[in-house]
Amino acid sequence: MKKYIYIFLFFAIVANWDVVTDVLGLSGNPYTIGQYTSKKWYSDHIGYSEAIRISDENQTPALIYMHTDWCQYCKKFESELLTNDVVNAKLSNFVKIKINPEHSEQDNQLYKKLKSKGYPTIMFQHGATGKLTHVRAPYKKNGSSWKMMTANEFVAMLHKYGT
Repeated sequence: MKKYIYIFLFFAIVANWDVVTDVLGLSGNPYTIGQYTSKKWYSDHIGYSEAIRISDENQTPALIYMHTDWCQYCKKFESELLTNDVVNAKLSNFVKIKINPEHSEQDNQLYKKLKSKGYPTIMFQHGATGKLTHVRAPYKKNGSSWKMMTANEFVAMLHKYGT
């Protein structure tokens, strides 16, 4: 028995502890990637309400993407990463929401409620009462400028924050 405990502890130390707790079902977060599949994106505050309900029903994380029509960084993200097959395959396991705060006052209020700060903003939410996590994506700091993540980096980020 001690042998198994030592093996487990070694694995826990070498591996990311979050991975270990997820495998054992000890993470306390019932929302997981893989129980839901859809290519659909929900839009703005009305779509947000429906998407969060679906997130709760399916116990799958929601990805929230804040954008505007004039944002060049958003356009590049949409034309390069959101058209990538590998990215879309991973995104299909999330309830996806696109919110443009300039569409209506309700959308702007939701933008403020979710504490967004600029464009593009990506965050994850686990259901209506679940944790809201802002992430630094799809761009990362590269010296004094910003560089868009590669498809593999973006998929790794989705996996990390989606569970």
